[in-house]
Amino acid sequence: MKFTHSSKLLAASMLLAGATSAPLAQEAADIVFTNANIHTMDEDNPTAQAVAISGNTISYVGDDAGIQSLIGDDTRVIDAQGHLMVPGFIESHSHLLVAAAAISGVIGDQRDDADNIARKVVDYATENPGDWTIFGTGLAATLLQSDSANREILDEVLPDRGIVLLDETNHNAWVNSKALELAGVTKDTPDPAGGTYVKDENGELTGIIQGSPAHIPVINASKAVTPEGLAASLPNMLEIMTSFGFTGALDMGFPLGTEAGYQALVDLDNEGKLPIRVSLAYMFNTVDLGKKVLATIEEFSQRFSSEHVWLDTLKIVGDGVTENFKAYFFEPYLDHDGSGAMNSGDEFTREAAIQAADMGFNVTTHCVGDRCNALMLDIYEEIRAAGNEDAILSTTHSWWVRREDRPRWAEANVITQTAGIWLFYRPQYATSLGQERNDTEQFPMRDWADSGAVIALGSDYPATDGGLMGLNPFNNIYSLLTRQLAPPLVGSVGEKHDPLGPADQVLTIDEAVRAYSEGSAKMMGRFDEFGSITEGKKADLIVLSQNLYEIDVEDISNTDVLLTMMDGNITYAEPGIVAGILADLDIFPIWTE
Repeated sequence: MKFTHSSKLLAASMLLAGATSAPLAQEAADIVFTNANIHTMDEDNPTAQAVAISGNTISYVGDDAGIQSLIGDDTRVIDAQGHLMVPGFIESHSHLLVAAAAISGVIGDQRDDADNIARKVVDYATENPGDWTIFGTGLAATLLQSDSANREILDEVLPDRGIVLLDETNHNAWVNSKALELAGVTKDTPDPAGGTYVKDENGELTGIIQGSPAHIPVINASKAVTPEGLAASLPNMLEIMTSFGFTGALDMGFPLGTEAGYQALVDLDNEGKLPIRVSLAYMFNTVDLGKKVLATIEEFSQRFSSEHVWLDTLKIVGDGVTENFKAYFFEPYLDHDGSGAMNSGDEFTREAAIQAADMGFNVTTHCVGDRCNALMLDIYEEIRAAGNEDAILSTTHSWWVRREDRPRWAEANVITQTAGIWLFYRPQYATSLGQERNDTEQFPMRDWADSGAVIALGSDYPATDGGLMGLNPFNNIYSLLTRQLAPPLVGSVGEKHDPLGPADQVLTIDEAVRAYSEGSAKMMGRFDEFGSITEGKKADLIVLSQNLYEIDVEDISNTDVLLTMMDGNITYAEPGIVAGILADLDIFPIWTE
C-alpha cells in the first residue's frame, strides 16, 4: 500500500465544491464538510450534517444552513455526499515499532505449515542478501505447539544467518541454531521467569521459545530488529494506520530498540511528518527490566515528548498467553502442569504499579488469565483507596474474567482495553481450560458496557490474528457485534463456528465506534481534546464508504475509509477514479515517492 502526494484523491463519491463569497458574521473556516451523516460521540449533540475546521480545531458542528456563514473565498468545501463521518479511530493497543519491523520482514500466515514458512524464509533471504538475522511474524501459535516446527528445519534452509520468527501472539518464537548461538543460549541456559527454552526428550533445544522474557533477549542479541530498520520502515506502518482511519495510537512498548524507536517518532513529529497522535507506554516483563524502567521513566517522559508524542504510562506485562500456558488462572490447565503466573511475581507487580501511580504515571497491565485480571483489580482498588483518582488505570486484553469480577472495572474507575478481532471460538481453548471456562469467561463485553465501564479497543497488532486484517477496525467491529470470526479471516485464521460464548456478550455499533474513539481517547487521557466531533476539540475525524449504522452486519468488513483527518490535516484520502479531481488538495507530507 503505497500512495504519493499527487495520487491521493478522494473517492469519486466525494466532490470538491466551489464556495461563494458572502458577508461573514464570524471568521471563515479553512475546511468545511457539508452533506455528511455525522455521528459525533458527543452526548449533547449526537448527530449533525456539517462540520467546520479552523486551523487544527473544530469550529462548528451543526447543519448545512448554519455553516454557510463560515464559508469564505478561501474556504475549502467538501461535499460528503451523505457519507458517514465519525471521530478518528484510536488504536488503544498497538506496537508501532515492532509492527514496522513486521511489515518489512517475513510475513507468515496462520494457514502456513512448517515447510511453507521455510520456503518464505528462503525467498526473503534471496531477496534480502546479507548476514543480518531474519525477523518474521504472524505464524500460527498452534504450529509452534506442534512437533513439526523445530530448529533443524530452519537450519537446513539457512544455516549461516539467524532466524527469529514470532507467532501471532508475539509471545512465542521459532528460531534456528544460529540465532541461539548469537544469543549465547544453550541447553544449559536457565529459563527466565515467564519464559521457557523448550527442550526435546533428550534435553536438546528444539528452537521453540515460549514467553517474551525468553525470546526478547534472543531478538536483541541476534539483532533481528535494529534501530535503523525500525526508523526506515516506520513511515510505511504509519501510512497503513491512516488508511484504516486511525488518528491516534497507544504504543504499548516492546523492549526492542526502545529509545531509537521513541526518538524516531519524536523526530517525525518535529519534522511535521507524524500523521497520528502517539501515547507511549514504557514497558517491562521481568523484575530486572522493571527496576530499570521505574528508574528511568521520568527521564524518558521528558526526553521523548513533542506536540503529538508523549510518554505518561507504565506498561506491565502481567502474564503470558493461553497458547503458551503462561496466562495466569485460578484453576490449572487441563493439558499442562500449573496455572500460569505473573511474569514479575505478584508482589513486585503490585509495588511497581503503586510506585508508578504515586509518581504521577498511568498504569496499564497485560492480563489474559482470570487470576491476572482479578489481581490487577485488587492492586488498582488499593491505589484508588489510597486516594489516587488521577492515574488512568487499565487492563489490556482483559481476556478471561470471572463473573464476580466484571463489575469491578467500573467500580474502581479502571478502563478495560481489548481487541474485537479475538472474539471467536477456538477449539484448543476448550481442551486447555475446559468447556465451562471456555464458554463463560471470555470477553464479557455486554456486562462491562452495562456496568458503565470505559471500554477501549485496540488490536495489539502485530500480535493479533490475521496480520493486517486483524488491525482493520471494521473486522474488529464485526466480531464485537457477532462474537464470530470476521468474514475476511475465515479460512486463513480459523473456521466459521457458532458465536463465542457467552453469545449475549455483544456490543452495538454505537458502543463499538465509541470504544474506538471516546473510550480510547479516555485511555490516552485526552478526551477533553479529541475523541468526539465537538466544537473546540481537535479536528480528528474520518469519512467512511458505508453507513455502519444502517448496513447489514455481514457487510461491515467491506467498509473502507475515504478520508482521514488528524489535527486539521488530511492524512489519508482514498485514491479516486476521477484523475485530478483533488490533485491540488494538500495531503499530509509524510509519504515519499
